[in-house]
Amino acid sequence: MIAFLWIAALLACDDSVVIQPSNQAPVALILTPADDEDVDAPVAFTARVSANGDAPPWITWESDVDGILDEGDAPSDELVASFPLSPGPQTIVLTVTDSTGSKGEDTVNLNVRTP
Repeated sequence: MIAFLWIAALLACDDSVVIQPSNQAPVALILTPADDEDVDAPVAFTARVSANGDAPPWITWESDVDGILDEGDAPSDELVASFPLSPGPQTIVLTVTDSTGSKGEDTVNLNVRTP
């Protein structure tokens, strides 16, 4: 009987705990070209991005050789881009920033063939 009363008292208690998810870091994923691939210019890229928030995430494509290639609001979570890159080895970084300022990035190393 005591156990029943104790369980009934616990069930009557309405101390609900709501756990709010923390801000998840944005995700950037370069799908093509593959890492360490030899490519011809202009180089076509496909990527996926995801971010929290009401506003579209801000994306930046950047080359360690050619600098910033493109930046702006992501039109969707599936990205397609093409850039006329300089010949030689390059590292391309796709950065996605959400409305809270959190960032995610992906990198691909390429060798752009000389035409």
